[in-house]
Amino acid sequence: MKRVLILCLALFALVAGSTFRDVLFLQNGEELRCNVISISKTKISVKTADGDTTLKIKDVVRITMTHPRPGDEWKTVSNIKDSLLLATIDKAKDAKKYPSATYIILYNSASYKFNSDSSGTETMRTIVLLLTERGKGMFATTSFNFITPWQNGDVDFCRTITPDGKIYHLDDAALEFAQPNQYFPQYNLLRRIKFAPPQVSIGAIVDYQYHINFDKVDPIHPISSHFTFGAPEPIFHKEISIEYPSSLGEKFVRYHSFAPPQRVQVGEKTKLVWQKNDIEPYVSEVAMAPTSMFLPTVWLAFAVDEAKMLHALSDSLKSSMKGSQNLDHFVDSLPANANSPYEKFSKIYEYLNISFRKTSI
Repeated sequence: MKRVLILCLALFALVAGSTFRDVLFLQNGEELRCNVISISKTKISVKTADGDTTLKIKDVVRITMTHPRPGDEWKTVSNIKDSLLLATIDKAKDAKKYPSATYIILYNSASYKFNSDSSGTETMRTIVLLLTERGKGMFATTSFNFITPWQNGDVDFCRTITPDGKIYHLDDAALEFAQPNQYFPQYNLLRRIKFAPPQVSIGAIVDYQYHINFDKVDPIHPISSHFTFGAPEPIFHKEISIEYPSSLGEKFVRYHSFAPPQRVQVGEKTKLVWQKNDIEPYVSEVAMAPTSMFLPTVWLAFAVDEAKMLHALSDSLKSSMKGSQNLDHFVDSLPANANSPYEKFSKIYEYLNISFRKTSI
């Protein structure tokens, strides 16, 4: 009876402990496992196994806050409910076609979805098979950037499926939030999230996805990017998709690509898709041209309108200088010798010297 009681108490402690997902690292060296209730400038309220308590912010060195992610309950391959992931895992058996590969990208996608108010989300997913120590090193960590305050990002999930079929999930302690450019912090809008997949090993499959939300996408907050369909290692499947309401207009999306996209019209929404399977690796050489010069590439731009950007910058500059006839003439004279809207915009942009504020664009 005593053994049963001890076992029940141990099980209760295990279950109770698992319900507290946040960790406070205190000045005195202690680590407090809890659930954060609220945070203010001076204090933090938490729920612990001993009840609710409040601590002073100055007594807390660091806070690790976790939240459930899709698939966190999966423990083995038999638990997986994602049909895409299951199909991709099945493709891993074809890795023998590339005996010298250090890793194989089994699946890679970039998806853009926009709303009628020009807000939207960029979602990136990668599933990779690690074959050597070098492959492990390449995916030991990964990161992505976004620009505040009109963008924000998060890791949707990150998991490792080991060769024995077990699944390990991202520990939020492995997330690192950074401000990469430390100069002129008042103008530095770039933010970075870096994360490390758990239990990385040879023969393991790493599956991760992150997203970036856009509060607005307009000529003052444009987005541009490009995707190359090729890498030094094999890629089994790669795709890019864009979905946007027709009300945003045809000029909202601009692209230059190696092939026309598949275009699908679903009600008021237009969807563009580029995809390619079984992409052979290329051999890297010294002083080689950028891969986008010789590999299939899709160049994307959203809400890029040089004329509108020029007017907005001009109006903003005039307003910030309090406005006078002489100052207005000065602003108008900046792009006087430029011919195209793009050149005019660049002249004012150069004068304002804010290029480092938009590092990703």
